[in-house]
Amino acid sequence: VLVEKPLALHEAELDEVAAGAANGGGRLMVGFNRRFAPLAVRLREALAGVPDRVLVARVNAGPLPPDHWLHDPEDGGGRLVGEGCHFVDLLGQLAGASPIRVHAVASPQPDRPIECSDSVTASLCFADGTVASLVYAGNGDTHLPKERIEAFGGGLAAVVDDFRRLELHRGGRRRVVRQVQDKGHAAQLGCFLAAAAGRGTAPETATYLESSRATLALAKSLRTGGPVAL
Repeated sequence: VLVEKPLALHEAELDEVAAGAANGGGRLMVGFNRRFAPLAVRLREALAGVPDRVLVARVNAGPLPPDHWLHDPEDGGGRLVGEGCHFVDLLGQLAGASPIRVHAVASPQPDRPIECSDSVTASLCFADGTVASLVYAGNGDTHLPKERIEAFGGGLAAVVDDFRRLELHRGGRRRVVRQVQDKGHAAQLGCFLAAAAGRGTAPETATYLESSRATLALAKSLRTGGPVAL
């Protein structure tokens, strides 16, 4: 089954999905396309074996109309859950480890619960010691490129600019890779079709469940004001 996003799933439902996968109830793929983006894959390969990793995802998402469905806590769950989930998943893929603790703060919005704020800053800690930050801003000028990913560790510094350009710095040398913007949609669909036809393997279901739990935990952190252990 290809599911666009697990946005409406609560913790109990995630547990049911996990139990179904463990009992051979099929494989799950979620529409977290950025983990399949070619430049994200190259960055993940460059980070393999790199110690003391620090990751940053900055999203200049821009504003939405006040009556947009994402603002509704039931239908959309807020922009952190409805859109920020993609970057929580990407950071987990770049870390290559399970999230163990998260914390989030947000700018309050009038007549809207805090978890439905347009602008959120989140911190994530992973089991291998990797730390990551997500800055999701819904109040900026959209003429600035939308997405920027940075990674540091073990003498490596890297930047992905809007999935058009990857810049790697290591040992005093710089390598730049440029391409047409590709956020991984085609590669994701190709992976799904190959897995469905028995010609390939889908990503581990656990990775989708982990990033979904981390996103829900960040929403909980917004509501409670404190860190949440996973």
